[in-house]
Amino acid sequence: MSKVDEKKQNRIILQNSAFSVGFKALSYLLAFLTTPLLLKSLGETNYGIYTTTLSLVSWIYYFDFGIGSGLRNRVTENLVKGENEAARKSVSAAYVIISAISLSAFAIIFLLSIFLDFDKVLNAGLQGENLNVILVLAILLACINFVMSISKNLLWAVQKTALVDGLAIVSKAVWLAALWMYSRTGSSSMLVIMLLEGLAELMKNGIAIGYVARKYPMLTPRFEKPDRECSKGILSFGLQIFLMQISALVLNATDNMIIMKLFSAADVTPYNMAHKFFSVFNVFFIAAIGPLWTAYTTAYTMKDAGYIRKTLRKSLMFCGLTLAGIVAGYFVFIPFMGIYLGKELEYQGGLILLVAVYYAIWIFSHSFSSLVHGISKVKLTTIACVISTIVNIPCSIYFAVTCGMKLNGVILGSIVSIMITTPCYIYTAVKEIRKLEREKVTEEKERAEA
Repeated sequence: MSKVDEKKQNRIILQNSAFSVGFKALSYLLAFLTTPLLLKSLGETNYGIYTTTLSLVSWIYYFDFGIGSGLRNRVTENLVKGENEAARKSVSAAYVIISAISLSAFAIIFLLSIFLDFDKVLNAGLQGENLNVILVLAILLACINFVMSISKNLLWAVQKTALVDGLAIVSKAVWLAALWMYSRTGSSSMLVIMLLEGLAELMKNGIAIGYVARKYPMLTPRFEKPDRECSKGILSFGLQIFLMQISALVLNATDNMIIMKLFSAADVTPYNMAHKFFSVFNVFFIAAIGPLWTAYTTAYTMKDAGYIRKTLRKSLMFCGLTLAGIVAGYFVFIPFMGIYLGKELEYQGGLILLVAVYYAIWIFSHSFSSLVHGISKVKLTTIACVISTIVNIPCSIYFAVTCGMKLNGVILGSIVSIMITTPCYIYTAVKEIRKLEREKVTEEKERAEA
């Protein structure tokens, strides 16, 4: 099989990375502008109810069972090999499966809304509106967007990462404009605000579907019985990604709960602020290397080990620059947060350093995980992720309480957890590159003997 066109591929990666990072910065700006408008329109109490409701609704996006990621890799492989009909079958299978999941999720929430009063269940105390109606309509829009968002994975598969991020910015800008106009009316209906946000997302997904249908007609689905082989191929990889996503979700969500349970709610604030600060480096690094996933899939399908090795080396160089940024961030953290928050918080000695180390390890791991996920070799890392999730809570409690490290013990438990997965990513990446290189040598010997 021919090699990757390095010049063309590198240009695509550079363009996507530059735009993705820029769009990520715009996303932060739009979120910064949206929050005060929401607070103004809803008030503090209803704002809390609104964000809690949306956080519940957003869980549906975690239950695609990794189908989106599986579809992304499979479509890229099919297109590289010129198997357009196989790509279409994979897309069709994904749409049918995700539609079934969405329909089931909506049916469950709708039936629960008949028998339960969600306002009482959540102890919300919403005045003047029916939380059941709001939640059911929010789930309905989320389910529709869930199905339509398959187009996002198709755009990733054809290396249109920047377009995905750009459409997200358009959606957030439309949502912000609609919210601003609604706030000018003096009304404060949570239902209307929820509908505006859901419709802005619907518009974004509609544009993405239209773009894919026009530019890549071979990826237009046929709504028929899913092809068994295509479904199996998507789900075998997807379910492993799903387990890793759930593991990461649990890992990230448990720290605050542990701190509240073992210490106090007040201790969550400095811990959370340290995470928010250093997570920015992680977010921008992921945005920058995001396009590498599909590039690795393409190169692996073409068995171009040389390109994979070169790209990984460049990724690690950029990782080094990002880690240098984390070091600088460590030294400016205290004065910056004092200015940002308008007051000084009390941080346990060593906490800031440990949080910085946590994100440094995580970012280093991303350099290899983008390759491992891109080539669909995630069996070992899936097992490692599940183990890391299991040991996280007992490790955090042991360090925090038994060793008397308090908040430092909680973050140290998280560091131990990701140190389980990181070596597995490195091992898998190196093993697969060497495997391709051995195959290349064998093929060359066979050609020479022939």
